[in-house]
Amino acid sequence: MPDEMRHLILKLFARRIRNINFDFSKTKTVIIRPKGNGIGDAVVLTAVCLQLKKAIKGIKIGVFSSERNKDIFLNNPVIDKVIGNKFLSYLKNRGKWQVFMDFIPTFTSKNIVCDYILNPECVICFEKNPKRHYTAQNVRNYDFYVKLKNQHLSTALKESPFAKYISFSDIRYILPDIKKEAEAMSSPWHKNKIRILFNPSGFDRNISKNDSLRIIKILTDTYHEKLDILVLNNEQNRILLKTENPHGWRFAPETDLKRMLGLCDSADLIISVDTSVVHIACALNKLLVGVYANCSENIKQFSPLNNGLSEIVVAEEEVTQSKHIKRLSVDKVITAAEKHINKM
Repeated sequence: MPDEMRHLILKLFARRIRNINFDFSKTKTVIIRPKGNGIGDAVVLTAVCLQLKKAIKGIKIGVFSSERNKDIFLNNPVIDKVIGNKFLSYLKNRGKWQVFMDFIPTFTSKNIVCDYILNPECVICFEKNPKRHYTAQNVRNYDFYVKLKNQHLSTALKESPFAKYISFSDIRYILPDIKKEAEAMSSPWHKNKIRILFNPSGFDRNISKNDSLRIIKILTDTYHEKLDILVLNNEQNRILLKTENPHGWRFAPETDLKRMLGLCDSADLIISVDTSVVHIACALNKLLVGVYANCSENIKQFSPLNNGLSEIVVAEEEVTQSKHIKRLSVDKVITAAEKHINKM
């Protein structure tokens, strides 16, 4: 986009008259744009929705969704309306929502224009990373700007104008009802064994192939016939392990999102790299070993919920990007898994 067009967007759409006297205790409707389009972003956001539902009686909550994450929001008891994150949706919803909460990490030309069209009574903008053309200083299309303190995103409302109405003692994720899917996904497992679902890869990160196979081998050698290990059947895991003859493990059936939730629910223990599967396991109250890059900012924002069921293993080498898992200790992964297995 030419610089002249961006300057025009700043001039026409990046300002609003601030509504700093809005009474949040009487909020009736809130529309939320998640931090991203991913499944994990959606799962974490349900904690925020639950906090609002419990704090303000009768509040109606809407979310802008993507094709990837909409099934986390549809039929979810803490979400009343799911809206596709498309230009036309903002036009159709113009003036229909009191409070708009924006978690997207940067300002974009499209979002600045869409937010202007949406025209809510009050805008809460969560911290934005500066870009060349758009920063929190030259884009002032919000009423409240919330700086996050390197905290877990499920607690983001602690820094917002809603904070004084919310109790943060019960932080948890909420999923739609998946009983039918969980029953259907019980069939791939062998009977009378401890069910371990292993997910070594995500969209842009993975436990290395050698480390993944070592984890499986040590577990199967140690526990022999006691375990049944399924590897989540996604594209990244198929690429990672495509040349291997399964020994002590096998791929789970391919699934859509709802059936993947059911597969997670049918497992006894989930071992996963830092992806949406970690947050799904927390939402389902599953025993979990989460494997993370040594990136402190990411760990603070996206670590597993502290629900007493999760172990986290952090790679040895410090990195600046969460997708780089360097010098992972397989022994630590095994120790964390054994803590759970030995209690079963």
